[in-house]
Amino acid sequence: MFSALPDALRDAVLSQQLEAQRVDYARRFSVENDHILWIEDERVGRLWVEPRQTELYVVDVCLVPEWRGRGLGTQLLRSLQAGAQDAGRSIGLRVERDNPALRLYDRLEFTLVADEGAYLALRWIGARGAH
Repeated sequence: MFSALPDALRDAVLSQQLEAQRVDYARRFSVENDHILWIEDERVGRLWVEPRQTELYVVDVCLVPEWRGRGLGTQLLRSLQAGAQDAGRSIGLRVERDNPALRLYDRLEFTLVADEGAYLALRWIGARGAH
């Protein structure tokens, strides 16, 4: 969609969208739970997880394109699952219905909780039956 725009306009639109998302997330979630993911000196992604009483809610998880498909997302989510399991919590998230990450969430046993139109609400419960 944005590829047809001139570079300067595309960059301006994307920057505005990113800023609007940042402001919205900061209004609704604890900013101290927003983390940049690094491998050595390279920024490879972002993870924002909101701990709640019975679940870890994944506000945002993304990897830069160069790091997708290398198993990093799988490793990251399995680590979250282990932490949630130990704490007796589930993991909840929302994902756009056409996001390729749905295959990963399916492989890691996230299940559909609600169809919200453009988004799907998913939950991972774990072996101990977290809430």
